[in-house]
Amino acid sequence: VGISFKYPDIFRRIDMQVVSGETGRQFSGILEFAPNHGISFGGATKDYTKSRGGGLMDTHGYEKQGQKYAIKFVWGNQEVIPSEFWSVNSGKDQAIVIKNMEIEQILSRRTIAVFVNVPNSPFPGIVFEMTPSSLDESVDEKEVKILRQIVSSITFGN
Repeated sequence: VGISFKYPDIFRRIDMQVVSGETGRQFSGILEFAPNHGISFGGATKDYTKSRGGGLMDTHGYEKQGQKYAIKFVWGNQEVIPSEFWSVNSGKDQAIVIKNMEIEQILSRRTIAVFVNVPNSPFPGIVFEMTPSSLDESVDEKEVKILRQIVSSITFGN
């Protein structure tokens, strides 16, 4: 998919798949701390379509529009205000971090999503999503540090 990243050996399950849509392809994966709890990641080609509602993994990156940012989804762009910017690719590029907001009803208020543009790949963007282990909690800050380590280890072209 055009990226590689490092992850600690604390995950109990690691899985990734690439699937075809009616047009295009989508990939998704999981780094699982515990059953139904972990870091999801994925993205889609620009021409990806599937007869279903949209999802967070239907992204193909983000773009800066003046002083604003927009997440690029296969169904259109969604303007966002990044909470933070994290370094990727040995500091040459950046990821935008979205915390505590909803995007088109697919990103819950307690979720953290990190969007990364991937140059020279059929999958031009990837999102990493972390949700709390239960609905009445916030995301664990120790787990956010792990997510940041993973994202900061991203390199392109692998």
